[in-house]
Amino acid sequence: MQKWRSVHWRMEGKERRRFGNAFFDSPATLSSSSSLNFSPDQIDCICEVLQGSGDIVRLREFLGSLSAAELSRDSEELLKARASNALNQGYFVQLYSILESRTFSPKHHRALQQLWYEGHYAELQSTRNRPLRAVDKYRIRRKHPLPNTIWDGEETVYCFKEKWRYALKRCYKSSRYPTPQEKQALADETGLTMIQITNWFKNRRQRDRTQPPSSSQQPQYHLHHQQHYQLEWSKDSLQTDYSQYVFSFT
Repeated sequence: MQKWRSVHWRMEGKERRRFGNAFFDSPATLSSSSSLNFSPDQIDCICEVLQGSGDIVRLREFLGSLSAAELSRDSEELLKARASNALNQGYFVQLYSILESRTFSPKHHRALQQLWYEGHYAELQSTRNRPLRAVDKYRIRRKHPLPNTIWDGEETVYCFKEKWRYALKRCYKSSRYPTPQEKQALADETGLTMIQITNWFKNRRQRDRTQPPSSSQQPQYHLHHQQHYQLEWSKDSLQTDYSQYVFSFT
Protein backbone atom coordinates (compact mmCIF):
# COMPACT_ATOMS: atom_id res chain seq x y z
CA MET A 1 0.00 0.00 0.00
CA GLN A 2 2.70 2.44 0.96
CA LYS A 3 4.63 2.15 -2.29
CA TRP A 4 1.67 3.49 -4.30
CA ARG A 5 0.66 6.17 -1.82
CA SER A 6 3.27 8.69 -2.99
CA VAL A 7 2.24 8.14 -6.60
CA HIS A 8 -1.39 8.92 -5.88
CA TRP A 9 -0.60 11.92 -3.75
CA ARG A 10 1.28 13.35 -6.74
CA MET A 11 -1.83 12.97 -8.88
CA GLU A 12 -3.56 16.08 -7.66
CA GLY A 13 -5.58 18.80 -9.36
CA LYS A 14 -6.44 17.99 -12.95
CA GLU A 15 -5.86 14.22 -12.63
CA ARG A 16 -7.95 13.96 -9.45
CA ARG A 17 -10.81 15.88 -11.06
CA ARG A 18 -10.58 13.79 -14.20
CA PHE A 19 -10.67 10.38 -12.51
CA GLY A 20 -12.60 11.27 -9.36
CA ASN A 21 -11.51 11.10 -5.73
CA ALA A 22 -12.58 7.45 -5.44
CA PHE A 23 -9.83 6.38 -7.84
CA PHE A 24 -7.06 7.91 -5.72
CA ASP A 25 -8.48 7.29 -2.26
CA SER A 26 -9.74 3.73 -2.73
CA PRO A 27 -7.91 1.17 -0.55
CA ALA A 28 -8.00 -1.26 -3.47
CA THR A 29 -6.08 1.19 -5.64
CA LEU A 30 -3.36 1.59 -3.07
CA SER A 31 -3.02 -2.09 -2.28
CA SER A 32 -2.26 -3.55 -5.70
CA SER A 33 -2.10 -2.30 -9.27
CA SER A 34 -2.21 -5.78 -10.85
CA SER A 35 -5.74 -6.44 -9.62
CA LEU A 36 -7.14 -3.29 -11.24
CA ASN A 37 -8.30 -2.53 -14.73
CA PHE A 38 -6.89 0.89 -15.59
CA SER A 39 -8.27 2.85 -18.50
CA PRO A 40 -5.79 3.95 -21.21
CA ASP A 41 -6.02 7.50 -19.90
CA GLN A 42 -5.18 6.36 -16.37
CA ILE A 43 -2.23 4.27 -17.58
CA ASP A 44 -0.81 7.27 -19.42
CA CYS A 45 -1.28 9.45 -16.35
CA ILE A 46 0.47 7.00 -14.03
CA CYS A 47 3.36 6.58 -16.49
CA GLU A 48 3.77 10.34 -16.70
CA VAL A 49 3.77 10.76 -12.91
CA LEU A 50 6.23 7.92 -12.30
CA GLN A 51 8.61 9.22 -14.95
CA GLY A 52 8.35 12.73 -13.56
CA SER A 53 9.22 11.46 -10.09
CA GLY A 54 12.21 9.53 -11.42
CA ASP A 55 11.03 6.37 -9.65
CA ILE A 56 12.19 3.83 -12.21
CA VAL A 57 11.64 0.89 -9.84
CA ARG A 58 7.94 1.61 -9.42
CA LEU A 59 7.65 2.37 -13.11
CA ARG A 60 9.08 -1.06 -13.90
CA GLU A 61 6.67 -2.68 -11.43
CA PHE A 62 3.71 -0.86 -12.92
CA LEU A 63 4.63 -1.77 -16.50
CA GLY A 64 5.08 -5.37 -15.38
CA SER A 65 1.52 -5.41 -14.06
CA LEU A 66 0.03 -4.49 -17.45
CA SER A 67 -1.21 -7.03 -19.95
CA ALA A 68 0.39 -7.58 -23.34
CA ALA A 69 -2.51 -5.80 -25.00
CA GLU A 70 -2.14 -2.79 -22.72
CA LEU A 71 1.63 -2.63 -23.32
CA SER A 72 1.20 -2.77 -27.10
CA ARG A 73 -1.01 0.30 -27.19
CA ASP A 74 0.27 3.14 -29.38
CA SER A 75 0.53 5.83 -26.70
CA GLU A 76 3.39 8.31 -26.53
CA GLU A 77 3.43 8.40 -22.72
CA LEU A 78 3.39 4.62 -22.52
CA LEU A 79 6.09 4.23 -25.16
CA LYS A 80 8.26 6.82 -23.42
CA ALA A 81 7.84 4.90 -20.15
CA ARG A 82 8.75 1.63 -21.86
CA ALA A 83 11.82 3.27 -23.41
CA SER A 84 12.96 4.56 -20.00
CA ASN A 85 12.48 1.11 -18.53
CA ALA A 86 14.41 -0.53 -21.39
CA LEU A 87 17.34 1.85 -20.88
CA ASN A 88 17.54 1.21 -17.15
CA GLN A 89 17.45 -2.56 -17.68
CA GLY A 90 20.07 -2.46 -20.42
CA TYR A 91 17.73 -3.60 -23.20
CA PHE A 92 19.32 -1.38 -25.81
CA VAL A 93 17.88 -3.03 -28.93
CA GLN A 94 14.40 -2.72 -27.45
CA LEU A 95 15.08 0.93 -26.55
CA TYR A 96 16.11 1.87 -30.09
CA SER A 97 13.21 -0.08 -31.57
CA ILE A 98 10.70 1.84 -29.42
CA LEU A 99 12.20 5.21 -30.30
CA GLU A 100 12.07 4.40 -34.02
CA SER A 101 8.62 2.82 -33.95
CA ARG A 102 6.59 5.99 -34.57
CA THR A 103 6.84 9.74 -35.00
CA PHE A 104 6.63 11.39 -31.59
CA SER A 105 5.26 14.84 -30.80
CA PRO A 106 7.89 17.61 -30.50
CA LYS A 107 7.10 18.04 -26.80
CA HIS A 108 8.64 14.61 -26.18
CA HIS A 109 11.67 15.04 -28.43
CA ARG A 110 14.15 16.29 -25.88
CA ALA A 111 13.48 13.52 -23.35
CA LEU A 112 13.54 10.84 -26.05
CA GLN A 113 16.73 12.21 -27.59
CA GLN A 114 18.35 11.97 -24.19
CA LEU A 115 17.26 8.33 -23.94
CA TRP A 116 18.69 7.65 -27.41
CA TYR A 117 22.10 9.08 -26.55
CA GLU A 118 22.20 7.63 -23.03
CA GLY A 119 21.45 4.21 -24.50
CA HIS A 120 24.37 4.41 -26.93
CA TYR A 121 26.65 5.80 -24.21
CA ALA A 122 25.73 2.96 -21.84
CA GLU A 123 26.09 0.35 -24.57
CA LEU A 124 29.64 1.46 -25.33
CA GLN A 125 30.46 1.92 -21.65
CA SER A 126 29.58 -1.72 -21.02
CA THR A 127 32.56 -2.69 -23.22
CA ARG A 128 35.02 -0.26 -21.65
CA ASN A 129 37.01 -0.35 -18.43
CA ARG A 130 37.06 3.43 -18.08
CA PRO A 131 34.49 6.23 -18.09
CA LEU A 132 33.59 7.72 -21.44
CA ARG A 133 35.32 10.96 -22.30
CA ALA A 134 33.72 13.91 -24.03
CA VAL A 135 35.37 12.91 -27.32
CA ASP A 136 33.94 9.38 -26.99
CA LYS A 137 30.43 10.77 -26.59
CA TYR A 138 30.94 13.11 -29.51
CA ARG A 139 31.97 10.19 -31.74
CA ILE A 140 28.93 8.22 -30.59
CA ARG A 141 26.61 11.08 -31.51
CA ARG A 142 28.25 11.30 -34.94
CA LYS A 143 28.00 7.55 -35.46
CA HIS A 144 24.41 7.26 -34.21
CA PRO A 145 22.48 10.35 -35.36
CA LEU A 146 18.99 10.92 -34.05
CA PRO A 147 16.22 9.15 -35.98
CA ASN A 148 13.62 11.34 -37.66
CA THR A 149 10.98 10.00 -35.29
CA ILE A 150 12.40 12.01 -32.37
CA TRP A 151 14.11 14.87 -34.20
CA ASP A 152 12.59 18.07 -35.56
CA GLY A 153 15.29 18.47 -38.20
CA GLU A 154 17.01 21.42 -36.51
CA GLU A 155 20.79 21.20 -36.76
CA THR A 156 22.86 21.07 -33.60
CA VAL A 157 26.48 22.03 -32.87
CA TYR A 158 28.03 20.04 -30.05
CA CYS A 159 24.46 19.11 -29.01
CA PHE A 160 23.46 22.79 -28.77
CA LYS A 161 20.64 23.82 -31.06
CA GLU A 162 21.22 27.00 -33.03
CA LYS A 163 18.44 28.82 -31.20
CA TRP A 164 20.11 27.96 -27.85
CA ARG A 165 23.45 29.21 -29.15
CA TYR A 166 21.78 32.43 -30.28
CA ALA A 167 20.39 33.01 -26.76
CA LEU A 168 23.82 32.34 -25.22
CA LYS A 169 25.59 34.66 -27.66
CA ARG A 170 22.99 37.38 -27.08
CA CYS A 171 23.62 37.25 -23.34
CA TYR A 172 27.39 37.09 -23.86
CA LYS A 173 27.34 40.34 -25.81
CA SER A 174 25.79 42.16 -22.87
CA SER A 175 27.75 40.38 -20.13
CA ARG A 176 30.75 38.07 -20.34
CA TYR A 177 30.13 37.11 -16.70
CA PRO A 178 26.37 36.63 -16.30
CA THR A 179 24.84 36.68 -12.84
CA PRO A 180 23.20 33.56 -11.37
CA GLN A 181 19.83 35.16 -12.15
CA GLU A 182 20.81 35.66 -15.80
CA LYS A 183 22.03 32.07 -16.02
CA GLN A 184 18.76 30.83 -14.57
CA ALA A 185 16.84 32.86 -17.14
CA LEU A 186 18.94 31.23 -19.88
CA ALA A 187 18.31 27.81 -18.37
CA ASP A 188 14.57 28.46 -18.41
CA GLU A 189 14.72 29.69 -22.01
CA THR A 190 16.93 26.96 -23.46
CA GLY A 191 16.40 23.99 -21.17
CA LEU A 192 20.16 23.72 -20.62
CA THR A 193 21.54 23.05 -17.15
CA MET A 194 23.34 25.68 -15.11
CA ILE A 195 26.57 23.70 -15.46
CA GLN A 196 26.24 23.61 -19.26
CA ILE A 197 25.66 27.37 -19.35
CA THR A 198 28.57 28.09 -17.01
CA ASN A 199 30.91 25.90 -19.09
CA TRP A 200 29.77 27.54 -22.35
CA PHE A 201 30.60 31.02 -21.05
CA LYS A 202 33.93 29.85 -19.66
CA ASN A 203 34.89 28.18 -22.95
CA ARG A 204 33.76 31.20 -24.96
CA ARG A 205 35.88 33.57 -22.86
CA GLN A 206 38.84 31.24 -23.29
CA ARG A 207 38.41 31.23 -27.08
CA ASP A 208 38.20 35.01 -27.16
CA ARG A 209 41.40 35.31 -25.12
CA THR A 210 43.35 33.02 -27.43
CA GLN A 211 42.33 34.78 -30.66
CA PRO A 212 45.33 36.60 -32.21
CA PRO A 213 45.03 40.40 -32.32
CA SER A 214 45.01 42.44 -35.53
CA SER A 215 48.26 44.05 -36.72
CA SER A 216 47.19 47.49 -35.47
CA GLN A 217 46.72 46.10 -31.97
CA GLN A 218 50.07 44.30 -31.71
CA PRO A 219 51.97 46.88 -29.55
CA GLN A 220 49.12 47.31 -27.06
CA TYR A 221 48.41 43.60 -27.07
CA HIS A 222 51.83 42.62 -25.78
CA LEU A 223 51.65 45.34 -23.14
CA HIS A 224 48.29 44.37 -21.64
CA HIS A 225 47.82 40.71 -22.55
CA GLN A 226 49.49 39.19 -19.50
CA GLN A 227 47.60 41.31 -16.94
CA HIS A 228 44.32 40.82 -18.79
CA TYR A 229 44.80 37.06 -18.98
CA GLN A 230 45.60 36.80 -15.28
CA LEU A 231 42.48 38.81 -14.38
CA GLU A 232 40.24 36.69 -16.61
CA TRP A 233 41.77 33.47 -15.28
CA SER A 234 41.15 34.59 -11.68
CA LYS A 235 37.51 35.39 -12.43
CA ASP A 236 36.96 31.99 -14.06
CA SER A 237 38.62 30.18 -11.15
CA LEU A 238 36.45 31.98 -8.61
CA GLN A 239 33.31 31.33 -10.65
CA THR A 240 34.15 27.64 -11.05
CA ASP A 241 34.74 27.28 -7.31
CA TYR A 242 31.45 29.05 -6.58
CA SER A 243 29.55 26.83 -9.03
CA GLN A 244 30.97 23.68 -7.47
CA TYR A 245 30.06 24.97 -4.01
CA VAL A 246 26.49 25.77 -5.06
CA PHE A 247 25.88 22.51 -6.92
CA SER A 248 27.22 20.45 -4.03
CA PHE A 249 24.10 21.47 -2.08
CA THR A 250 21.55 21.02 -4.89
